[in-house]
Amino acid sequence: MTVWKREWLWWVIFVLAGWVIWRDAGGHSGELLKGLGFSLLPLLPALLMLWWMDRLPPLAARYWIRAVGWGLLVGPVVASKMHLVAMVVVGDKIAETGEFDPSLESTFAELASSLLSAPVWEESLKAILPVMFLVRSSSGRRGATALAGPWPALLFGSLVALSFGFIENAIHYARNVSDWEGRRLFAYLHVLFALPLLLAVGYAAFLPTLSRRLALILLGWILSVALHGLWNWEARLGATSYSVAPWIKQAVILSPFICVAVWVAVYLDDCRRLRREGMGPIPLARPFPTSRSESVAASREQMLRHALEEDPLLTKLPQSAEVSVTAAG
Repeated sequence: MTVWKREWLWWVIFVLAGWVIWRDAGGHSGELLKGLGFSLLPLLPALLMLWWMDRLPPLAARYWIRAVGWGLLVGPVVASKMHLVAMVVVGDKIAETGEFDPSLESTFAELASSLLSAPVWEESLKAILPVMFLVRSSSGRRGATALAGPWPALLFGSLVALSFGFIENAIHYARNVSDWEGRRLFAYLHVLFALPLLLAVGYAAFLPTLSRRLALILLGWILSVALHGLWNWEARLGATSYSVAPWIKQAVILSPFICVAVWVAVYLDDCRRLRREGMGPIPLARPFPTSRSESVAASREQMLRHALEEDPLLTKLPQSAEVSVTAAG
């Protein structure tokens, strides 16, 4: 598929997803627009910070558009449809048993959507783009390595998660303003849930074999789903005797600080690794694109290659085996 066809396909997907969201808003379209404005304000510092830190090398505008469009439009549509399927399936199964009061059927269905469907689907959708870039890099496609590694994965995933939380907050504003009041920082909460999986995808680029990469990504996915599930559990049942993780209620206030701390730590770690290859961040005042951007991208490719060469497993293998293991990664 040519480049322009691929870009048009992305835009078609975004337009269709946006139309679904607008259609579902129905008579609340005006309130949705207000919610978009009010929900964007708490995110501006984070977006400016991520833009400033996007220098390892700076990414093309189309990748920012893909990340924001995926989180803002596609992710919410897919997640909402999957939540609805979970509610219908569980509701029907509960009704078939005949062992519960009919008034409880909707309650069980909502719990299934909140505790099972939401953590699984939402956390998976946040990491799809970073995983795609990791696969492209592993396949040896030209220029794809600039999209792999800890910082690119964290940047892409954070943009998706912030965008997802942004539209979710706006929808809640349109439905119930009083409910929105307590959700102003929920976009950061979505980033917090996704951090284990995004870090796993990012650092998987330093592992030499496919099996080890998959194991690390699976571990990160389990942790992200568990965090999200615990939060939803406490939000639904925490006021009762079924509270299992009361400490997680503090995550809303702490989430912006944790996100910033992780962003800075991973960014500095990437800078340190790149400086070992003789390159550093691109200056902010740069024409776009620049030859220096290409040099940083080449240094990132060298950085990932050196990380594989320094892997303890590879240093113990004979030269022929080392070549085959690296190729398998």
